[in-house]
Amino acid sequence: MKIKELTLRRLLPAVMLALMILFGIGAASPSRADTIPSRVEAAVQWAIATANDDSHGYSLTSRWGPDYDCGTFVVSAFMNGGGFSFSGFVGTKSMQQSFTNAGFTWIPAAQLGITLNCVPPATLQRGDILLDCDRHTELYIGNGMTAAAHSDRGHPETGDQTGTEVSVAPYYNGVSGISWDGVLRYTGTSSSSNASSSSSSTTTTTTTKIKLGKVTASDKTYTGKSQSPTVAVYDKNGKRIYSGYTVTTSGSKTNAGTVKVTVKGVGSYTGTVKTTYQIKPKNASSAVISSISAKTYTGKVIVPNAAVKLNGVKLKKNTDYTLSAVNDNTKGTLTATFCNNYTGKVSRTFTIKKATLSSSKVKLTSAKVAYTGTAQEPEVTVSNFQEGTDYTVSCSNNVNVGTATMKVRGCSMVKGSVTKTFSIIPRALESSDVKVETSTYDGTEQQPTVSADGLTQGQDFQVYCAESDKFINAGTYNLILRGINNYTGTLNASYVIEPTSLKAVKTSGLQNFIYNGKTQEQSQLALTLTADNSTQPLTLTPGTDYTAKTKGSLKTIGKKKLTLTGTGNFKDSITLTYKVKPSTPSLKYSALTSGLKLTAVKVSGSPKYQIGIRRYGTSKWKKYKLNSSAVRTLTSLGSGKAYQVRIRAYKSGAYSSWSKALYVVTK
Repeated sequence: MKIKELTLRRLLPAVMLALMILFGIGAASPSRADTIPSRVEAAVQWAIATANDDSHGYSLTSRWGPDYDCGTFVVSAFMNGGGFSFSGFVGTKSMQQSFTNAGFTWIPAAQLGITLNCVPPATLQRGDILLDCDRHTELYIGNGMTAAAHSDRGHPETGDQTGTEVSVAPYYNGVSGISWDGVLRYTGTSSSSNASSSSSSTTTTTTTKIKLGKVTASDKTYTGKSQSPTVAVYDKNGKRIYSGYTVTTSGSKTNAGTVKVTVKGVGSYTGTVKTTYQIKPKNASSAVISSISAKTYTGKVIVPNAAVKLNGVKLKKNTDYTLSAVNDNTKGTLTATFCNNYTGKVSRTFTIKKATLSSSKVKLTSAKVAYTGTAQEPEVTVSNFQEGTDYTVSCSNNVNVGTATMKVRGCSMVKGSVTKTFSIIPRALESSDVKVETSTYDGTEQQPTVSADGLTQGQDFQVYCAESDKFINAGTYNLILRGINNYTGTLNASYVIEPTSLKAVKTSGLQNFIYNGKTQEQSQLALTLTADNSTQPLTLTPGTDYTAKTKGSLKTIGKKKLTLTGTGNFKDSITLTYKVKPSTPSLKYSALTSGLKLTAVKVSGSPKYQIGIRRYGTSKWKKYKLNSSAVRTLTSLGSGKAYQVRIRAYKSGAYSSWSKALYVVTK
């Protein structure tokens, strides 16, 4: 049929109803399935199921399934559904002979009362084959409806793309050149031995049951409606059967996916066979994305929420399709990718306008930042835009305390500029940054040396102290640091002048004494300190700068240890050693034969005595201690020998001076 002829058929139900009302003609009475042979009913059921399955379309080239033309559709219905076989079929011109050979009877149109209008006569029966021998054929299914293959509607691809290529539609006649010549009705009589018919004679019923062998099911394409399986059932001998079984399914028969089919034998057949068929996603490449208004650049990928329609029907987002987009400056492409019950994808372009910067879109994370000594640039957010891609930032007056300026300029897909200000506030002084150098007492005024990490005194902070502090004497002085210019806050600090060690002091005037039985003190001892920055030495004051203590009695002969301990501006101790010596004694002697008797003239303080003797004219002295009586007799000195002798007193490590040497000669 021509496309325009079949398009008109979509109007026929309304036309037919109008004609019946106008002429008072009733539609054909409903035909019950049990009034026609079961094989014919099976063929009708096959035709209805196939016509309602969009996986079957129209084709003149691949016409034996899944696509059909008008003739192969009717022939396939009786072969696949009713189990008939036909010979000699080529097209509509050969159908009359081919079908009458298979048990069908040709009934002319005039005999049935078929006229050129769209009202089916009551004489038509369910299962009648309407035939225009020159061009077209359809299967009458009763109730004024036919099932037929019409046209590919401009879609040569496999399957029914419009739902009307192969369909159930109202009866018509005399439309677009189609005129029914008559009908082929199955009567069970044939003119050929190969006719397959139901015999009216009585046959012997066999009780032997035949086991089912296999079942196949044709794949379908999603239509949005439930699609029962189109099955071909075979017994164990490979013969196709058309009854004697029940069919059940598991899984959705509406949505794309796999449907499980179970066929169970009944009556003369036994066993169960299973298979599956696919409801394939429908190709939605012809879908249309609705128009998209121009969008304003946002800094993110813009995915417009546009509607998608297929054949005028709006599909469901995220159920039937998902949306994605590619943005390329001022041009965007929206793509709908079909899923679940649909396959394929479609795209549509849209315009992207440049965004304009506004003050409300520019947000500083902080309007105040603390001084750091370096250029400051607080973090800024500009809507969803990216710095460097959508905008640039520049700042001025952004180092020292005060008001800084930030300028945000749009670039690429963002236009305009916005100026913001922010405050640089003084940085608080931190105690961890402050160091005060410790000094050591030297008798002069020593101003504190204060440092802070990276800060400069007089530029970043000032140091204050009490007016009475002269920074001379050892001790701890309280300081106050106050931030200035780029710094703020007040800190307390301590300045320490350490006492000087007595070990660094120079001593002079330490005396040794001659025993006189009295206490003799170091009246001439002097301690002096010379400062690095002074040429005038500082003389220490006893009792103020140090204390003196002597170990043991000062009235006795011996070595004395004087310990000086620093006080006030001085610390540590030093020990000085001096002596209280006995007076120098004199010596008496008597010459002996080859010897000498030497006697000390004692001095006060009960010291001991030591003599020295050497041969006259020599340099080396020999020393001898005197006994407790202060007498010493030397023998074996030789007769008539000349000697020099001398004496000294000692006690506790303190020695007097040697007496004057006497010249003596032995006998």
